[in-house]
Amino acid sequence: MPSPSFLSTVKSSPEEWYQVVSDMKMRAASMIIEPVYCHLFIPGGRVFGLTDKVSFHIQLTGALDSLQKLLMPQAVDAPAPAPWSSKKKIDKCPLHSKPKIKVHILRQYTVDSNGKRAIQDKIIGEGEIWEVPPAICEAAGAVHLDWEGELKIDGTVTIGGFVAGNVSVKDSVVLTVIPPTVDHQPSPFLSLQMSIPIRVVTDSYVEVTEYEPTAAVP
Repeated sequence: MPSPSFLSTVKSSPEEWYQVVSDMKMRAASMIIEPVYCHLFIPGGRVFGLTDKVSFHIQLTGALDSLQKLLMPQAVDAPAPAPWSSKKKIDKCPLHSKPKIKVHILRQYTVDSNGKRAIQDKIIGEGEIWEVPPAICEAAGAVHLDWEGELKIDGTVTIGGFVAGNVSVKDSVVLTVIPPTVDHQPSPFLSLQMSIPIRVVTDSYVEVTEYEPTAAVP
């Protein structure tokens, strides 16, 4: 389950969090598996100072069978793994591989000149991530996996985002989820990448008005 502090703020003050949701695409469209959804939460203001720590929460939700296939991929002709039981002790929880999860802040530089556009991307902050207990097999009917963490902008970055004439500097929080491979058997789910536009400023305590972050150019 999500951490108590996260649950309490989402329920009591949902405006404090900004959320994006995306489903994880299947490797083969013909496969009949209930979808798994990825939720990414960051603080609702989406305006952060150069020295701020940006907290985030990640949640994978879906049918228990779908999450089992995500963590324990099987060959097409292999027998289905034994269903997970909430009655099993933690030390008897089925062995599974964890998805690789990465979160970073991506800065995109754009310059328009003579009808042409030049774009350069650079990672300016990496996230520290930790799992939120309990594991999925510890609670009856558990249908989610959770992680949380913090992002910090690299100390070499000295300016915030801006738009000036034909030059723009825009920032986004980017999440990448890579399903595990078990015994060379790939997951039925494809990797997922999703992003949330943010604004990086020199001082987050200075009031910012009439601001709505726009997505970087893909």
